[in-house]
Amino acid sequence: MARPRSHIPQPPAAIRVAETLNASVPETTIEGTVKRVTYYREDTGFVVASVAPSTGGNLFVLVGRLSRLSPGETVRVSGNWESHPVHGRRFVASDCRAVLPATVSGIRAYLGSGLIPGVGPALAERIVERFGIQTLEVIDQSPERLTEVSGLGGRRRCAITRAWIEHRSIRGVMVQLADLGISAGLAARIYQTYADRAAQVVQEHPYDLARKVDGIGFRTADAIATRLGHPPDAGDRLQAGLVHVLWQAAGDGHVFLPEAELLRRGRQVLGARPGLLRQALATLRQDRGDIVIDDLPDARAVYLPPFFGAESAVARRLRTMIDEPADRLAAFRTVDWDRAFGYLESRGGRRLSAVQQIALQRALTSKLAVITGGPGTGKTTAIRGLVTLLEAKQRTYLLAAPTGKAARRLGDATGRSAVTLHRLLGLRPGGETTYHADRPLPADLIVVDEASMLDLQLANALIRALPRGGHLLLVGDVDQLPPVGPGEVLRSIVTSEIAQVSRLEAIFRQTERGGIVLNAHRINRGEPPDFVGHRDAYFIEEDDPEELARLVVDIAVRRLPERYRLDPFRDIQVLAPMHRGTLGAAALNERLQAAFNPGTETTSEWPLAGRTLRVGDRVLAIRNNYRLDVFNGDAGTIVDVKSPARAAVVALDDGRCVEFDATEVEQLLHAYALSVHRAQGSEFPAVVLPLHPLYGPMLRRDLLYTAVTRARQLLVVLGSRSAARHAVATGGRSERYNALAHRLSLHLP
Repeated sequence: MARPRSHIPQPPAAIRVAETLNASVPETTIEGTVKRVTYYREDTGFVVASVAPSTGGNLFVLVGRLSRLSPGETVRVSGNWESHPVHGRRFVASDCRAVLPATVSGIRAYLGSGLIPGVGPALAERIVERFGIQTLEVIDQSPERLTEVSGLGGRRRCAITRAWIEHRSIRGVMVQLADLGISAGLAARIYQTYADRAAQVVQEHPYDLARKVDGIGFRTADAIATRLGHPPDAGDRLQAGLVHVLWQAAGDGHVFLPEAELLRRGRQVLGARPGLLRQALATLRQDRGDIVIDDLPDARAVYLPPFFGAESAVARRLRTMIDEPADRLAAFRTVDWDRAFGYLESRGGRRLSAVQQIALQRALTSKLAVITGGPGTGKTTAIRGLVTLLEAKQRTYLLAAPTGKAARRLGDATGRSAVTLHRLLGLRPGGETTYHADRPLPADLIVVDEASMLDLQLANALIRALPRGGHLLLVGDVDQLPPVGPGEVLRSIVTSEIAQVSRLEAIFRQTERGGIVLNAHRINRGEPPDFVGHRDAYFIEEDDPEELARLVVDIAVRRLPERYRLDPFRDIQVLAPMHRGTLGAAALNERLQAAFNPGTETTSEWPLAGRTLRVGDRVLAIRNNYRLDVFNGDAGTIVDVKSPARAAVVALDDGRCVEFDATEVEQLLHAYALSVHRAQGSEFPAVVLPLHPLYGPMLRRDLLYTAVTRARQLLVVLGSRSAARHAVATGGRSERYNALAHRLSLHLP
């Protein structure tokens, strides 16, 4: 089954545009000889090459998602020219076909390019010297004659013949796919999956592409099928469409969809009759196993198998862990707690509140515990006390968080090593991990901070790696936004009552009774924020959207740095309730980039669809990249844009430098402004937060609460008071379909 599109590396925007099936811009066709291949990526077919036009003239740069090219090869490419201030004029190809060279020199270069394994420049010279202009015809039709070439025996001749046949087969299939209207980039990926069957699969089973070819989703497969005349009510189309709807729902955080909701959404996407959709659903379940249907108390739930498996496994393993008689922290069952907490104070620790003391006892004596609470309630203080007691008893522990920033903050607060969950588990492509049931994590207790960000699949990987008899402590604010990925693990565990839950509510430190913390708690209680009389929290009223956007930039770039001596690049973060729209993070990023990093004629940059990556830009990784060991939420600064290979070098905040190539650059998002969802798990010295009715349904209490709690020292909210009041009044959470709490509660005593 195809992966969700959020996990699939996307090509550069120029290539995506060139690959559009119904491109409206007239294309140009050029024939030429490949002189040099600067870059080629096997898994995506992305190529950067230098080509000499057959009509004469200067070399030009060819880029595109094409099949493998080799120096000396003559090609006929279709596409469009683009101009770039740094890289110059380039030809972005949407289609590429091989044209066998027609001259002796061309044949010599073609054979000697390494195109055929075993034939290098010297051997190519001898072959062409023997057969001249008929060389390729001899290899193709009379390969036994190759023995006429000095030094070329029968075994080597057979190897060359096999390689030529394979090469010819690839070219033939690519031509067939091109004749079916498939762009070269898509054709390369399809061929990698189906080889010689590629053209047949496209013609007879086009929706199979969405299931098996990375980077081809339902929309693309549907466009191909439509061009080939497949009927809109065909069973395979409806089945693929329903699977597509489930993946879309997963992208919105749902673990499953109720059957009625799936059919409703399916009708919107596919325009099919309900009876046909029910039939397609039955086929998906019975004949193909692409879905799982489970009858829950209040819904007939339709799952994609990975999410059903993960939800069931998390519930089963947590119940097993709690019931396990072995206990790696059994020594804490007989601890004199008054003496233990006195020991903490003697070590220079702050005196713990009664609730904090209970939270520590539960974490050390219960297999599964949760510490939850808002800002300033002492969650981090409790963790510091916890690790001190563990060290006193010579017990082992591991500290982790879902994102790099959250892990670094946890490490700074405790003075101990903390890592991301991805690195803790050794998560690899395909979901494989270094640590798992057969090789559990080497610790008595695992502490996960910012656990509200824990989605279902990451939680499944973590729980699978817990050691027998080990303890798990989840620390987080259950009232914050749910995770970006599917599920609500922390809330589900709390709701199920399977864990020992400690709620920290009192703001017991005077230094944390400032406007940021007090307003966060007011918002969480459903009370309107009060910015009067605070030195760390301000509200500036501005109802006009254009003036509000201008004001955001002025405050972030000029006013706050001048008044508070803040580094505008690293200390100030603009947050927006949503990514798109007039006042969304994307639009604000464009304005902020123009102010922070406008670029000059000599600045290296990379134009993408609707935005430009430029040396000096702050960026954020929005996908896990296992090749680079970069994970969602890692931030950094672009320090180089390479040409012509097209790569962006990013200096990450953790001190590493990594190079994103042309197929990976879409994984970088400008970070001058972030959506509140993207900022989860992070804190910033100063936050600038616009609020306006244009943000519509995103104005909810949990979102405003999460945004306010991202500010550590200074908060500036600006915009419409009515929008702020509406957000506070809109309680509850956006509904997510998941059944983890139900599954956890099934066997409680």
